[in-house]
Amino acid sequence: MRSCVILEGGNMKELASKAAEAKQKGSDLVEINFNSFNDYSNLERIENFPVPVIISCNFTKDQETIVAVKRALKFKTEFVDIDLAFPKNFIEETFSYARSNGIKTIISYYPDSLANPKHTKKIIEDMSIMSRYMKIGLPPKSKKDRKTYDEMFEISSKTGSKLVLVNTGEPEKRNFITYGKIGPSEKNKNLPEIEDVKRSIIENVKKTTV
Repeated sequence: MRSCVILEGGNMKELASKAAEAKQKGSDLVEINFNSFNDYSNLERIENFPVPVIISCNFTKDQETIVAVKRALKFKTEFVDIDLAFPKNFIEETFSYARSNGIKTIISYYPDSLANPKHTKKIIEDMSIMSRYMKIGLPPKSKKDRKTYDEMFEISSKTGSKLVLVNTGEPEKRNFITYGKIGPSEKNKNLPEIEDVKRSIIENVKKTTV
């Protein structure tokens, strides 16, 4: 399991500063969400970030954002994370380019609810065909959701995929990446502090090695 901070800032200089802070607080990865800022100059700074980078993009029709994501893949990143809501041909094209450059791919899904478990499980199965790494973004709303989470991990395990749940409000030991924040964050207020995530990871490692 690795820890990750979703960076917040208006430009690459600010994001680079936040990346350094994230590393200082123990984060293994940082994520740059291209929907959260609009100054796409100096993307080459990504190569000098002190920790490996995830480039992510939620669904958008904004062509400037889409072009910026494609430009960013020319630089040294570990993952690219694309929303399932994008057209299939765009996802396939982006993933193909990323893989040819040694970049791992994550397919993400942001449902409004988990009220239909059968539908959710079908989505997970479809996602596992598109990428080995999958991400689901949804805060838990009930114990029923927790049961669905268990089922999602079971499906991902059967398909040989790796799953990460975001915004669960606590470190999830089955995640291949667990997200945290650094300080107050309105955008990511449901995430635990990155220091708490690191402690949880270390404790889990100790338990599994005893």
